[in-house]
Amino acid sequence: MFTGGFQPRPVGVARSALDRVRTRLVRSPGPWAAAAVASAVALPVVLAAVLGEGNDVQELAQSSGSAWVASPERGIVSLIDGPSDAVATTVRVTAAASVDVEQSGASAFVVDDAAGTVARIDGATWEATQPIAFGAPDGSLSVLQGVDHVYVLDATRRTATVVDPVTLAGQQVVSLDAQPGPGQAVVDDAGRLWVVDAERGGLTWFDGAHHVARDRASADDQLVLVRGRPVLVSQSDRTLTSLTDGGAVDARSCLEVRAEDAVELLGSTDRDEVYAAIAETGTLVIARVGKDDCGRVVSVVAPGTEVDFGPLAQSGRFVFVPNEATGQTVVIDTADDTVAGTFDLAPAGNRVQLIGEDRLVFYNDLDGHEAGVLQFDGATWVKGESLAKYDPADGTPAEVLTPPTADDAPGSGPVAGSAPDAGPPATEPAPPAPAVDPPAPPDPAEVPPETPDPAPDPATGTEPTRAPTPPSTSRPEPTSSPSPGSITVVVGGDGQVTSSPAGIDCPGTCTAAFEAGADVTLTARPGESSTLLGWSRACSGAMAANGCVLVVTGALEVGAAFAEAPEQVPVAVTVVGGGTVESEPAGLSCDAASSPCEASFAAGSAVTLTGHGDADSGEVAWSGSCAGTGPCALLVAPGVGVTATFTDFATLQVAPPDGGRITGAGIDCPVDCEELLPVGSTLTLTARRFEDRQFTGWTGDCAGGSATCDLTIDADPAVGATYADYPIGVFAGSWTQSDGGGDQRVVVDASGATSGTMDFSASCSPDHCEWGPAPGTVSGGSMTASWDHGFAVHIVTITREGAGLRVTLVGDFTAADGRTDYTVHYLFSRDDPPPPDVIGW
Repeated sequence: MFTGGFQPRPVGVARSALDRVRTRLVRSPGPWAAAAVASAVALPVVLAAVLGEGNDVQELAQSSGSAWVASPERGIVSLIDGPSDAVATTVRVTAAASVDVEQSGASAFVVDDAAGTVARIDGATWEATQPIAFGAPDGSLSVLQGVDHVYVLDATRRTATVVDPVTLAGQQVVSLDAQPGPGQAVVDDAGRLWVVDAERGGLTWFDGAHHVARDRASADDQLVLVRGRPVLVSQSDRTLTSLTDGGAVDARSCLEVRAEDAVELLGSTDRDEVYAAIAETGTLVIARVGKDDCGRVVSVVAPGTEVDFGPLAQSGRFVFVPNEATGQTVVIDTADDTVAGTFDLAPAGNRVQLIGEDRLVFYNDLDGHEAGVLQFDGATWVKGESLAKYDPADGTPAEVLTPPTADDAPGSGPVAGSAPDAGPPATEPAPPAPAVDPPAPPDPAEVPPETPDPAPDPATGTEPTRAPTPPSTSRPEPTSSPSPGSITVVVGGDGQVTSSPAGIDCPGTCTAAFEAGADVTLTARPGESSTLLGWSRACSGAMAANGCVLVVTGALEVGAAFAEAPEQVPVAVTVVGGGTVESEPAGLSCDAASSPCEASFAAGSAVTLTGHGDADSGEVAWSGSCAGTGPCALLVAPGVGVTATFTDFATLQVAPPDGGRITGAGIDCPVDCEELLPVGSTLTLTARRFEDRQFTGWTGDCAGGSATCDLTIDADPAVGATYADYPIGVFAGSWTQSDGGGDQRVVVDASGATSGTMDFSASCSPDHCEWGPAPGTVSGGSMTASWDHGFAVHIVTITREGAGLRVTLVGDFTAADGRTDYTVHYLFSRDDPPPPDVIGW
């Protein structure tokens, strides 16, 4: 069990960052201030390879008095410093793609859905780890973090990987058996992962062991954290359910919402409360967890106001409710359930993101150029100056600065990703560079580049805050300006890049001139123990193994990132039965004929095995390094191996009976006469009959005259049953007069298909008559029996009338006592249940 005190933090999303630039602490805007003298600190090429394709912006990431805010349409991500109320750092990103960024203190996790990878940016050095594959490309990854461990959640493959928060080394892969949707996964303060399955419903949690409770949650339930503990929110049932550490129901309480309401939910960090902003009513409902106290309602907007609530935020006793339809955010004081303030944070219709800390709330206009901070001064909330993330006219980030590095030479061109030239320097320009090649720059590992101290602010005389310059892992930038019709290559890691036609052989010759319009092919050759991570800049998007083909259109820059090749570890698969096992990423495709199979994958990487049964096989069952059914998620390590067992199935076919019904597990023939069953399994078939038919025996794989058959399934089983006419069956049993004329009774016992005995109990005077059984026969749909009493002969004829019995009694008197013959009719009904083998009466 992992008990590292997980404290989940909101996830922020940036876009694919190829260059990161340092900014001064910036307030403004009113009118846009001209950019200061600028150049860029290049992000290590490894990071450029990490930040490729990903997802759209979703929400902010923050901690320690700062928050990352995104401008997705402009390709800008900015770090807002809360205490100074300023833009501290800007990240220039590619607006055509996106990644998820979750801040972890000063560091951040970078989730690239397109590549299925996660990397970590170190906040002290700005260096990025090698991207690690945790999911399939174009999947759905997210990071849920705490203090000591991090979960990488892959909703597409229904897995979670527990990783080290610094090295990202995988420690365990958990098969969730659930596919969570938005708002359906949290990590509590004890480090337990909780997930709701959006497809089938059910609650899954992981505390070092894997637990599933299918009846605990519906598919549309959501999860929130209240004081760091999980609470299930059921909008359809209008309930809150707090959960124990073991996943049991701790307490249920009410939540006054309707299933059809558009609701934004937030669990309180320091109170036993859940907040629900309801668009249909324009109100905020405050519900107590564990107590049926859900009558607290605060009006957020005036009646008739257009409402489109965005995600809520909390800071202490205050809840912040953004109405994106109007651009206003309303502050609710939960101490007395009143409105404590209203702020215009964005134009109407723009998306607004909020995130709260103690006495600070950051806001960001996702569709505009402004962000900022709301601060609590002890009495009221105060909105600071709006902060410009970029120039709305051209998208230039706020005051991008590019400090010179040790590799800069007079007259050199801009570093990739730097801001446009802000104009000539105030000092005398340096003389032009000599025509000879400059001396080789020092090794960056031995002589780190220095950034000169920025000049004091001329208005205040104060020294601006200076952030550390991250060391670079790339090769030194070339010291001469790329000429028109040229290619410049920057290599990171142990590898070589060459060109065809010749010209580039980097490291060594990293800039070469080519004719405008020429096709140039760049080829990457990793070192003996390294591998190519990918291309960036002009070659961004090129497949790593296929090289990069460029058409020379001017001065082009290319990045190539190499890293130490991970150890390859074999994964063994044994297949039993009719089916195939395939791996993602590709490498294994194994069936029983080729079993056992083996393929090697990078140590520590995630591999998912999927079993595909043949037409006559069922779901795969795993043993070894995986257990259960469904996809098998593995963390590659020495000794990892699985056995996949496919159960063969056969189709049982039952011939439709002509005199009754055959039933068994999955069989109800003649309605359902086929069933796919595991070979070797057994089932019991039962033959039942109609009243006028009699079961005579089994055919096919069943035999004998018993009404039941215990059948063992083998290849192509087939069963039938035979029936014969049984006319007396419609009369057999006990019948009692039901027309109110007396309490007479008839009992018919069958001895053959058309013969048996009839016992008649008549109403006589003064005593009741018991005539006893008399032989009877069935003919033409009637059964007749007679009793000779000496003074008279009584003849009883019975026929079926619906579900009942019509009885005709004829009295033929032979005594000369004056009594006359008579004929009377009665209606009888059954008074006993049908035998087990009979269908109805």
